[in-house]
Amino acid sequence: MAWLSACGVFGSPSPAPQAADRGSAPTIHRIAQLDFGRNARYASCLEPACPKATTKTLAALSAPVAKEPLRATDLPPNAASAAAALPTTSIAQPPPAPPPAPHTLILHFATQSAVLTRAHKALLRDSLDDLQRTDRILIAGRTDDLGSESLNQSLAFARALAIRDHLLDLAPDLPARIAIDAKGRCCYAASNQTAVGRAQNRRVEISFTPRAEGTP
Repeated sequence: MAWLSACGVFGSPSPAPQAADRGSAPTIHRIAQLDFGRNARYASCLEPACPKATTKTLAALSAPVAKEPLRATDLPPNAASAAAALPTTSIAQPPPAPPPAPHTLILHFATQSAVLTRAHKALLRDSLDDLQRTDRILIAGRTDDLGSESLNQSLAFARALAIRDHLLDLAPDLPARIAIDAKGRCCYAASNQTAVGRAQNRRVEISFTPRAEGTP
């Protein structure tokens, strides 16, 4: 090439400078790179015969490639069927706890009596924890069919009242609302034709539903 004739290998003795004509342009010396890579070398050259510098551009950074979900067709042979054969597992949620069941306490009374017995008081004391975890207590007083209607109505009310008063003696701060349902000669549990049936009808039923454990 023509420009090689004007360059000498770097380090070789430069020719003696010639006297420049007063009317000519000044001569410019510079270092230029010859060849590239392992063959690159540097030399002194005179303009305008020096090799022209070329522009260099950096390779554009590759944009990130979004990963697509693996498809069955991308799997190796038999891999799709093997994956389909694997059992699927799921975490089973525990079933919700069933609501508390209603409770009913039955206390039987002697004929024409509203007096609480030792067995009555023991049953109420043993049930006190559940009775304190309920919002409402219903006390239903009942009688058999012996005697007048007014007498049995008063007797049914006296039996229910005796139960309520004893509960409040056991727990004065009982939070539940207590309701009384007194009905004489009504709502029989058995036949009044026998003494055993009449004994089952002379009763007080205490109905309530305790709150679930952990519920305030």
